[in-house]
Amino acid sequence: MARKVASLKPLSVAEWIGAVQRHPDRPAANQRDVLTALAVQFIDWRTGTGYASLEMLSDFCGASRATVQRSLKWGADAGLIIRTKRGHSMINGGSVASEYLLTFPASTQQRPVVGAVTTVNGAPQVLNRQTVVEAVA
Repeated sequence: MARKVASLKPLSVAEWIGAVQRHPDRPAANQRDVLTALAVQFIDWRTGTGYASLEMLSDFCGASRATVQRSLKWGADAGLIIRTKRGHSMINGGSVASEYLLTFPASTQQRPVVGAVTTVNGAPQVLNRQTVVEAVA
């Protein structure tokens, strides 16, 4: 049985974009545009999760596929994005988009992070995706 995480603050668009903009190692402007587009266009702010493929982001931003990949890698390395499900191609030629969870770096943590260890009733517990989604719901 998954336990809910207490005192969860909703993710704010302005706070998350501000964290990207103020990051000491922030990426180039076109990469920040891709991250902003992911946050504004493709994320459900009630859950902090959303689906986007490289092609969707590339088309929406007018950026190259390589720029989108660099942006997502930077976001993951900075602790701002977690890819919770990997997208894939289908036999019929279609594709399934990857699922992303937006987070804050550990120093400004406002939401639980998949894989983080927390204490529930005095016992350590590793948060999995289900625990995080239930906590947000």
